[in-house]
Amino acid sequence: MILCRDKREKGAASGRGNAIAERKRKMRVYISGAISGTDDYMERFQRAEDKLNAEGIKTINPAKVNENLPFTYEEYMKIDLLMIDMCDGIYMMRGWQKSPGANRELGYALAKEKTLLFEENGEWRMENEQCTQISRQ
Repeated sequence: MILCRDKREKGAASGRGNAIAERKRKMRVYISGAISGTDDYMERFQRAEDKLNAEGIKTINPAKVNENLPFTYEEYMKIDLLMIDMCDGIYMMRGWQKSPGANRELGYALAKEKTLLFEENGEWRMENEQCTQISRQ
């Protein structure tokens, strides 16, 4: 997982392990990833939720929230963006790049200056100079 600091967080990355751990415990994170066109999205979102919860991060799992709602795709997206507003950050699941909805959610989160977390294949990849490694998968 990669945590990208938001603009409100100042200072060098070194020596901030305790501050990051404390911040994680207080965070509420929206889980984003491909849903449309996938059969296993409930399981993938549940695994992400379980992993984040185990690290002390509160989560909003849109796969669960939207599961029984009789809405159109655009109505789901409106609800999802409102849920992002209620979160401190967004967790981008592996494969998010192929999902138009996840791309919209990331763009919205960036515009709202939310904290960004990216799931990777067990390796670290820096997205920009403000990203900090916080744990290994």
